[in-house]
Amino acid sequence: MELENSGFIRRYIPYGYKQRNSIYQLIDNYTLFKDQIINVCEMKYSETDYVVDAEFDRSQRRKISDFQKKTNTKYALHSTLITTYGVVSNSYSGDIQSIITSDDLFS
Repeated sequence: MELENSGFIRRYIPYGYKQRNSIYQLIDNYTLFKDQIINVCEMKYSETDYVVDAEFDRSQRRKISDFQKKTNTKYALHSTLITTYGVVSNSYSGDIQSIITSDDLFS
């Protein structure tokens, strides 16, 4: 999909590959913008604000690192969380560059 005026170039859903230890790594979505930023998106459903914990943080960092190594991209990689209502602010939530809620998607 090409949208010249918005700065949006392509959207890929999903991106996955098998690691050396036979674990299949899956990124829910990633988006490439003209400003050479790739948003690596993780989607989480929650009936309340989502709580980012150490396991999620570790998983997202690993996915971003593996994605960079696998694709050999020179673009900036930003962690993006798509969730129902938002995120509880804590020591792990600060590493997420973008938070998208269902209200953002449907407004």
